[in-house]
Amino acid sequence: MATNKVNTLKELIEKCEATSTGTGPSEVIFAKHPEVNIAMDDLVHDLKGKEASNINNSGIRCQLTYLKLNLTEEEILKAVNESIEEWDEGNKDA
Repeated sequence: MATNKVNTLKELIEKCEATSTGTGPSEVIFAKHPEVNIAMDDLVHDLKGKEASNINNSGIRCQLTYLKLNLTEEEILKAVNESIEEWDEGNKDA
């Protein structure tokens, strides 16, 4: 019985590329094995979570550097100011 198991990262990449273009038989692998996509999703989430944790644990300068690389100044300031407003609203009676 043939297996759909992939043995190398190169093979996985080739199967993904064939699937995305609809040119290869690998659609069967991803159609029959949606857990492959779930496993990759989980890995990405885990790695990004670790990255976020490292950035957050490194302090505000690291956070700002990361944010500046990924967001506009407007987006950063909007999020910060909304957070300040929410905190002020929740603590105005304190």
